[in-house]
Amino acid sequence: MNRDRIILIAAWVAATVIYIVSAIELRNQRDTALAAEEVYTAPPEAEIDEWPLFIEALIFVESSGITDAIGDGGKAVGVLQLHPCVVEDVRIAGYDYDLGDRYDKQKSIEIWNIWQKIYNPEKNIHWAMKLTNPRAPVEYHRRVLRRMNELRILNDEKNN
Repeated sequence: MNRDRIILIAAWVAATVIYIVSAIELRNQRDTALAAEEVYTAPPEAEIDEWPLFIEALIFVESSGITDAIGDGGKAVGVLQLHPCVVEDVRIAGYDYDLGDRYDKQKSIEIWNIWQKIYNPEKNIHWAMKLTNPRAPVEYHRRVLRRMNELRILNDEKNN
């Protein structure tokens, strides 16, 4: 084979790989969105505020409730695995929190709730998961929603 032909074949292979990887990424994003919509459908008559239940489920999935949990290469810390940019967004909004507050469960929840109020004022659970963990696979969403169901059952048993 001559050199030009090898270069042409290599370029074609590279373009094909890029196309396939892009298609897979788009499919995964679409599947995540569709699965999240499929998995959780709140009954229209539900009167219980599920936001606190959702936060507890999210804490369980993100850190198992460990206040000094560290993830994402040391960037995300605390029970909700907050990144520094979350604290910065909240500070820009006029609240007085610092990076050390991410290690305190109550302050982490406060920071996260303020951040959600900024970017997710409707408290959409699916959007909240996407904001919290943008690259999470469908299974992440399912684990959070399964944990919510487990917490509902525990609450029902406790109340009966």
